[in-house]
Amino acid sequence: MDKKFFNLIFGIFFNITLIIWIPIVCAASGEMVLTEIQTRYEKTNDLEANFIQEYIGKVMKQANRGEGKVYFKKKGMMRWEYRVPYQKLISDGQTLWYYQPDEKQVLLSDVSKVLKEYGFLMGEGDLRRDFKLIQMKESKSLNENIYLLELMPKQPHPALSKLVLTVEQKNFYIIQTDIFDEVGCHSNSF
Repeated sequence: MDKKFFNLIFGIFFNITLIIWIPIVCAASGEMVLTEIQTRYEKTNDLEANFIQEYIGKVMKQANRGEGKVYFKKKGMMRWEYRVPYQKLISDGQTLWYYQPDEKQVLLSDVSKVLKEYGFLMGEGDLRRDFKLIQMKESKSLNENIYLLELMPKQPHPALSKLVLTVEQKNFYIIQTDIFDEVGCHSNSF
């Protein structure tokens, strides 16, 4: 067999193998990251974190900003203590209270009606069950190696058309979420 012909056949075979193999490896890596996040989530019973939240509307394109501290406990218990603007959002797993001192009001809601579509807040979320992995990228941010996972809900949802998670590679902590609704409005939390 001619050496040039052999190299040509080998080169074609190698390139076809890469074309087939690389997407499988990338998909497996994305699924592996989702599995690690899910495992960490399932082992976590409660969580406390500082947050910065921004909401950017489609029309005004001006960010509304909030910041404070959040506490979660599985089965729908949570407390959002905003420093800016000063307000509180509290759930005991059955009732949701939204305290707005500037408006001199407290709004009450049934948690099952408000949060039933947000399984993660209720302690019942499953990324692999509820979302389709669109793509995963690796990046470097603030001297941290991170994964950027772009997810789309498997079931249509008016408040969530796309979810982007920024995840630390070393420990699989989610350090930022970007949420896009069906009209293109965007909010994120750090």
